[in-house]
Amino acid sequence: MPTLEDLAYERIVNRLSEKRVLILSAHPPSGKAYDTELIRIPARNRHAGRYHIDLIFIIEPFLFLMELKGKTSESSDDVAKLQKLFADYDLPELLKVIRKRVNRTDVKWCQVKQAVPVIGATIADAAIPSDFVLVSATDDNAISLIVGEAVPAHRDCHESLVKVFEKG
Repeated sequence: MPTLEDLAYERIVNRLSEKRVLILSAHPPSGKAYDTELIRIPARNRHAGRYHIDLIFIIEPFLFLMELKGKTSESSDDVAKLQKLFADYDLPELLKVIRKRVNRTDVKWCQVKQAVPVIGATIADAAIPSDFVLVSATDDNAISLIVGEAVPAHRDCHESLVKVFEKG
């Protein structure tokens, strides 16, 4: 029986794949993925460690870094992880690290202008920070979006995501 986190992963990745979104890294809760790169981003200001992001994809001009949970109420550690990552890296540094770990020739790195933190979940039962995006995959046909007001390029980001996550 799949967990709520498994369902969130499956529904979101399926929709991204249907819309031919450029997925750089996608790792299910089981940790076993063979279709994409395993991107680990070294943590700074700590002696050891790295950031392992569940899902990294590009919808130009945005780079989305998504952590997945069954419920948003379970996402506080993931929110903190993404906040630390965004504090550790600015966009050029983040792209440089990711680029080294991606063996694709179809990525237009120079067209990525903004990185955006995202929480993906099956059930949206708690608020997320205003500088995050929430993708809530209640079922295969119903995926809803909340783009926080503090997300840079809020309107453009919302429009980019609606094109992908609206059914049809």
